[in-house]
Amino acid sequence: MRRIGAASIIVVVLACFVAACANLFSPAKKILCPGSLYCGSYIVPQTVSGGTCCTVVDIGGGGAVLRPNASVGYLCAYGSDKVPAGCMASLEQARYICPSAPGVVRCTTE
Repeated sequence: MRRIGAASIIVVVLACFVAACANLFSPAKKILCPGSLYCGSYIVPQTVSGGTCCTVVDIGGGGAVLRPNASVGYLCAYGSDKVPAGCMASLEQARYICPSAPGVVRCTTE
């Protein structure tokens, strides 16, 4: 009985050690856009890996209000070689601000 108990303890300790080592070697996820939204698309300037960052502006209600804690935004995209216009709170706002944009990219938190 003592051998089974001792073997169980050793197995648990080894399992914890292996789990801790595996966690040390796994790469930590790098946040590309801290404090703003990530717009991953080839049709936006590549300011970060695979896309760009934006902070949402809400133009509803008669004025422009910055929404730094927004979880979704819409970026007017004019191609990867041109500066994007606006990062709006809704798709309708983005289309209103830049009706001639070839594309609108949905941006989200990472």
